[in-house]
Amino acid sequence: MEEINQPITPTQTPDQMHSSFENSRNSKVIPFVIVAVLLVLVGVGSYILGTKSSQPATENKVVSQPSPTPIPPTSTPDPTANWQTFKGTFFDLKYPNDWVARINPIPYTVDVSKPGETNMVASRVDDQNLEQLSDRVASLFWKTPNVEQVIVKQITVDGENATEYFGCAGIEGCVNQYIIVVKHNNNLFKIDFIPYSSQEKEIYSQILSTFKFTE
Repeated sequence: MEEINQPITPTQTPDQMHSSFENSRNSKVIPFVIVAVLLVLVGVGSYILGTKSSQPATENKVVSQPSPTPIPPTSTPDPTANWQTFKGTFFDLKYPNDWVARINPIPYTVDVSKPGETNMVASRVDDQNLEQLSDRVASLFWKTPNVEQVIVKQITVDGENATEYFGCAGIEGCVNQYIIVVKHNNNLFKIDFIPYSSQEKEIYSQILSTFKFTE
């Protein structure tokens, strides 16, 4: 009778048995850990989503600002707009409606003044040159210790360079007055003005602003 040889199962050592036990336990624990991690992630995600959904949505609102209404520039009315106009051979000018203009052809002189007064006289003069005319005008002003110094200022008359003198002048008495000397196209002009009040001083400036050479 033949003997049947059966495989012999090797006997495990204590270390091998402990290792098998640990592997078996670890294989059972890992799924629980994974599940726990997933649950934590799901919980955190749900919390975050719930927090965001509970906050009111912020809308970007565009607030339109009204455009400022442009302010038109204020125009200063021309006080000489309705004045009378004198048109002469050498120059034109305007003067107030209650003033009068008188002309003396030789030498060419225009007197523009209030009735009964002598306020402004513009004349073409025969001096040889501007320097001679300026010296003659400067000699008209009084130069005494009791009289203020003559004020000399450079101005323009209708675009031409001119010299304005202001001080006390006069043959019969000291009278404050302005005298302007100016040259245009080889012609020499002298403009005298006596302001009897501060208002007439303003009128002098306004008349001078309308002065226009014609040749």
